[in-house]
Amino acid sequence: MEAAYQAAYREAKEETGWHINQLYHLFALYSSPGITTEKLYYFIASVDKQDQKGGGLRQEGENIEILEMKLTLAFEWIKENKIVDLKTVFLLQYFGNNINLFM
Repeated sequence: MEAAYQAAYREAKEETGWHINQLYHLFALYSSPGITTEKLYYFIASVDKQDQKGGGLRQEGENIEILEMKLTLAFEWIKENKIVDLKTVFLLQYFGNNINLFM
């Protein structure tokens, strides 16, 4: 579990440039039980400052575009099939249904 926390901090910095202030572990789930042993660790974080540009590491072949938007727009994009990644949709819906726990 400690490795998952460390990875979350590291990847947030590399990919978004944001420094995590508080990290909340939600759950760990298998992506497709019976087919693969891949286990995904789900987190929600609060951030306090953007230390660097983000966008990922070029040496790892990453070229990540950072989008910041209101939660209401994210939900609109789900309805419009502009956000189609299962993990992203799941976490947005979880956060939307439990927002009072994180504020």
